[in-house]
Amino acid sequence: MLCGHRRYRLGDEQVDGEDFTTSVACPSCDGNGENQDRAKLWRKHAYGWVAVGAGSIQAMQGEISRVVERALQAGRPEEAGRLMVEVCDCPRCQGSGEIEVSIAAFLRQERGAKVILPLGLIDHSGLSMYVGSGAHRHDPGGWDSGQVGVIFDTAETRSDRGMEDSRREEIERALRAEVDEYAQFLRGEVYGFTVTVTVTVTVSDSASDSLDSCWGFLGDLEYVRARANEAAECGARAARRESEEKHLMACRDIVTA
Repeated sequence: MLCGHRRYRLGDEQVDGEDFTTSVACPSCDGNGENQDRAKLWRKHAYGWVAVGAGSIQAMQGEISRVVERALQAGRPEEAGRLMVEVCDCPRCQGSGEIEVSIAAFLRQERGAKVILPLGLIDHSGLSMYVGSGAHRHDPGGWDSGQVGVIFDTAETRSDRGMEDSRREEIERALRAEVDEYAQFLRGEVYGFTVTVTVTVTVSDSASDSLDSCWGFLGDLEYVRARANEAAECGARAARRESEEKHLMACRDIVTA
């Protein structure tokens, strides 16, 4: 997940603010900012350099060679220092060597993404995330919801999940499931249980001991209750066996701790 928000730190990676564009090396000039097919010929005068020709680099260098040759024949060797060839700027990046692209284009080019889904956030009496670029269905006006990022796959994540040969539909289902799980986390739907046994010490006093616990369940509270009941039943059986063993030992005059 790649997200950008003014107040919250969301997802695995962050971008500044909510500007989902980035810069990459210009493919037209390989990032050097030069137009290798175009150059200018400059001549130095008393008042400065003046462009006197334009064309391919080879043509401009050939023109310098001819001018210098004629100057030497005329006894003016200083003329060679008054000429210069300058490679023109790349027209696509204007000489910067970088172009601005959308996050989606960047992720496909640089991270090998096959599937990119927009991520929306609704911030109203709590947080929740959803797949979508527009307003949440419970906030049609978009006052408290909107796009905050994207979720995408990479060659590495596909390999980790054994999905190298998976279809786009399968990858998308996996990404949507990840968003659902993260939304449960944001909503606070994180549960756990502890199984305890209570031992009566006196009529007015008792002591509790923890038998088992498990935390980190997301979303399905009924599933957590079922697992907790299973653990409680298992703990109860173990407690009964221990009690029966102690009773048996007591009957045999064997003291146990």
